[in-house]
Amino acid sequence: METPITDTGAMAPTTTELSPYGWFATLWPVAVLFHLAGNDFNLLSLTTVGFLQIPFLFAAIAMLLRPSPAMALLLAGTHVPVVIAKLPVVGNHEVLLLLMHIAVILAVATRGKDWLAAVVPPLRWVLLIAYSAIAFSKLNSSFVDRSVSCAVVFADELGDWVNVSVSGSAALSAMVIAGVLVTEISIPIMLMTRRLRRFGVVVGLCFHTLLALEPVGHVLDFTSVLFVLFCLFLTPPTSAALSTAINRVKQSAGTTRIAALLVVMVGGNIVTYRLRVAGYDAPRWLFDYPFFLAYAGFMLCTVTPATRRQRTAPKLALRTAPAMAVVVLLTSLNAVSPYVELRTAGAFNMYSNLMVDDGRTNHFLLPGTLPLRDAPNLYAYTAEPGSRIGLDVYDQAGLVIPEANLAQWANAYPELDVEVRLLRGDGAPTTIGVQDLAADVNASDSLIERIAYIRAIDAEGPTSCLRYWGAAH
Repeated sequence: METPITDTGAMAPTTTELSPYGWFATLWPVAVLFHLAGNDFNLLSLTTVGFLQIPFLFAAIAMLLRPSPAMALLLAGTHVPVVIAKLPVVGNHEVLLLLMHIAVILAVATRGKDWLAAVVPPLRWVLLIAYSAIAFSKLNSSFVDRSVSCAVVFADELGDWVNVSVSGSAALSAMVIAGVLVTEISIPIMLMTRRLRRFGVVVGLCFHTLLALEPVGHVLDFTSVLFVLFCLFLTPPTSAALSTAINRVKQSAGTTRIAALLVVMVGGNIVTYRLRVAGYDAPRWLFDYPFFLAYAGFMLCTVTPATRRQRTAPKLALRTAPAMAVVVLLTSLNAVSPYVELRTAGAFNMYSNLMVDDGRTNHFLLPGTLPLRDAPNLYAYTAEPGSRIGLDVYDQAGLVIPEANLAQWANAYPELDVEVRLLRGDGAPTTIGVQDLAADVNASDSLIERIAYIRAIDAEGPTSCLRYWGAAH
């Protein structure tokens, strides 16, 4: 039974919040809210995905205000249809959220009220595997090329705030690239080392808070999810201190104030979206950033001093229940999927400049792949003057598009028919209408194609820092 909320509106801790990992019941729905705020187009424009996100949003709010196993199951369950509808446009952080939600569903189903303890070990595996895969994917020739490196692209976007061009300086570019590689490779190593674990948590929180300030990629959503996963590596006393601090804030704020803050955040996103639709150059995250900065400041000011006081860490518990093995397996499959050319979208390789195509890669340690399927037919699209359709970005960026991506785009927009040129595939190069690639497929085939999705590929030269998943984006 949950502890009742007082008449003053202040919230007393529930049994879920009083567990050793009670902070999870707050940080998790907060991560969902920042995910929705950072990716609010579908929700605010009421697309099919947007309608599916409405119960997801309300479940996150309910979990934040009244955490319980039932609310946890509702929040985790309402995300699954959203992901199915969004595929293949599902980024790294949403894949991590999905894995988290699969673990929560299994934990509540098998352990009931003790679900929090059951969900911790498999989610530790999720972070270690996923983060190691993210760092590993950056060990390629394009990531260290300052003309295309995602590290330099992000650094330039941050540098614009202070009128500094990182790409214009070979020394600055090299420092940024090396700094990112060393940091990302060292974080999972530190998390696995008892004496260094507290440093791994703090470095991870600080590094990703800095990345979240980047004004174009809006990676505050990714950072919010990582906050949850990093905190799973806190020592028990530090974890308890974090839970106490969160409960103190929630009790002092009360239900009314928290609800008011949520209304302001949601309302601010609606206003900003409408201003942009009307043609005004309103900052897209005008309301999101202040909330996130306050949240990140709270996390850093709470966790960092607590970790400083806890100099020793117990042995890391990674043993998971048999039912949770599926979470570890799915994480591992997603991590290796680019190197078997099964899937390159949302495969823990976003912003890594990794290229895999037709049995070859630009990776230093894995120059070849073990493809599980034939290389896709590739097409090029040349935009007409004044054209404004979803394919234009590929012409502008010099990218070629796999046939399955074009087929999905054609199915999504049957009223649009433009010419594309076959560059690689069966038969001689030819020009055809994109609607000729559209095909009637059943639901299961469509889902498999959207899961096993290959991103657009650079036609020549080093692999650019891609922000787009493919022609269906």
